[in-house]
Amino acid sequence: MISAKHKELFEQLYGRTKEGNIAWEETAEKGTYRASFASHSLEISREFHPGAPDDSEPTIRITVRNDTGDQIDTFTDGTVGASAFANEAARFAFYRRCEELFAMAERTALGTEDALDSILKELKDMLPF
Repeated sequence: MISAKHKELFEQLYGRTKEGNIAWEETAEKGTYRASFASHSLEISREFHPGAPDDSEPTIRITVRNDTGDQIDTFTDGTVGASAFANEAARFAFYRRCEELFAMAERTALGTEDALDSILKELKDMLPF
């Protein structure tokens, strides 16, 4: 059952990730990233739908795990958006934030910003031609 807590969880994850306060990590499953908390962890993944048109939107899934790694909840941006927003524009904005959340989690887990900073530093430190 989808509740207001699921929407709030997406929103909190978005804000805290944007602030740089969540340490997302890679998992053994490619394209799935984990954030660990005191006694639980969350995983975020993006699912594409085989056979759907090329321009179909992917689904962002959040999986909640307990301290032993068992899945105790799972929900998607689609299920939360459909139950939390009656207005299509608000639902669409929510889906965009969920996509951004996934992208931020992925960049954090893969160390993209650190890699870019390192490359830029090397380029700036190079002697001129």
